[in-house]
Amino acid sequence: MSKERLQYLLNQHQAGLATLQEIAELESWYLAFEEKEDFTDTLSESAKLAVEKTLFKKINSKIDAEVHTTFGFEKPDEKITFKSRLLGIAAALTALLLTGYAVYQFYQKPELVHQSTAFGETRTVILPDGSTVILNGNSEITYPSKWNDGESRNVSLDGEAYFQVIHTKNHRKFTVKTSDDFSVQVLGTKFVLSRRKSGTRVVLNEGKVQCNLGENENDTLILRPGELVEFSKKPSQYTRKQVKSSLYSAWKDHLLVFDNTPLKDVTTILEETYGLVVKADHQKLLERKISGSVPTGNIRILLEGISETCNVKVRQEDNNIYISEND
Repeated sequence: MSKERLQYLLNQHQAGLATLQEIAELESWYLAFEEKEDFTDTLSESAKLAVEKTLFKKINSKIDAEVHTTFGFEKPDEKITFKSRLLGIAAALTALLLTGYAVYQFYQKPELVHQSTAFGETRTVILPDGSTVILNGNSEITYPSKWNDGESRNVSLDGEAYFQVIHTKNHRKFTVKTSDDFSVQVLGTKFVLSRRKSGTRVVLNEGKVQCNLGENENDTLILRPGELVEFSKKPSQYTRKQVKSSLYSAWKDHLLVFDNTPLKDVTTILEETYGLVVKADHQKLLERKISGSVPTGNIRILLEGISETCNVKVRQEDNNIYISEND
């Protein structure tokens, strides 16, 4: 049966104009329901609600009529015809199948999608609502394959990502959760969220975000563009400050930009994003600072820049980076 024919039969049944042949056709279709392709997506919400309301109204009235007839309670002046009996059976069957399918759809959880990157890799992900996420190296994002209308948009992140969230007409919330019971809630904005071993950090580029620091509704922070919030262990022990947000999102444009950045912060990027192991002769070397920009795809240039700017010797052996005093 074509979807157009099915829509017609449903409309006829809703209006009470279906013939015995049309009712039998509907009944035959529903008997093989599990073998048919999904038709509900082609029906408007108003049509589905109207059909459901009509079917339940009919089934209630027909069940009452069937009970009176079966157990001898039929009123003397009431005539239950074969046609009305068949209508009742068809309506009951149709309502039962539609209800069963609706329950199945309600409890059918959408498939979870996992997108991840290797060390030093970036990837652009388009979410079901059209929002864009750019994953940095060694990162993973998890989200449902679809969001129903009115449903909150929830994703989980491990690693670092740049979010460009679309603002929906019905103002649906968009929440990013991390593994340390921290989350960021937005409506439409651009920001960077990083969840690494070294800590968690949020930097807002545009719009407004709410940082949820705990289970208590009062444990929240509203960030403005150019603000950073970070913590190493507990969300409640956070640091908040004004920064150049472009420095923290430059990697999405394949650049690493440093502005008087301590070498310790640079080595953290090398370890967490690129999977390298950095070993310094002493911690004082990591207090030296670096400024400039290098392409994300060429670590050799970065290592040469560290050597020249910080006046240190940098040696690489496989995945190990050794930093020592420059002789």
